[in-house]
Amino acid sequence: MEDQTDFLIATRAYFLDNIGKNLLSWGVMVDGKMVSIASVCLFSRIPSKTNLSGKEGYILNVYTLPEYRKKGMAKALVHTIIDYAKTSGIGKLWLNSTEEGKSIYTSCGFGQIEDVMELEIYH
Repeated sequence: MEDQTDFLIATRAYFLDNIGKNLLSWGVMVDGKMVSIASVCLFSRIPSKTNLSGKEGYILNVYTLPEYRKKGMAKALVHTIIDYAKTSGIGKLWLNSTEEGKSIYTSCGFGQIEDVMELEIYH
């Protein structure tokens, strides 16, 4: 496995700088142990016809420990994020999904969009 020190340092710095500001996280605790978590990164874009506020949220890091899966925890957390978005004026939520997670998101109302293009800039 390649060295991930730089990635871990950058990730930790991001969380410490942004948690509670433009990065919000919710979790499920069982017997004092975090067993499921979901986060949303908040940002603004120029308003569009379908999102006049320009406020968006990118859902990420939805994860449940394997022994706690299929109990509805991740789905409940995604619904919590959706409810937060509705009460906070966020006009659009989006995410990338694994095949394993797609059923959770489609059951919450997310649809697949095929026309997205991406370019990663490496420094």
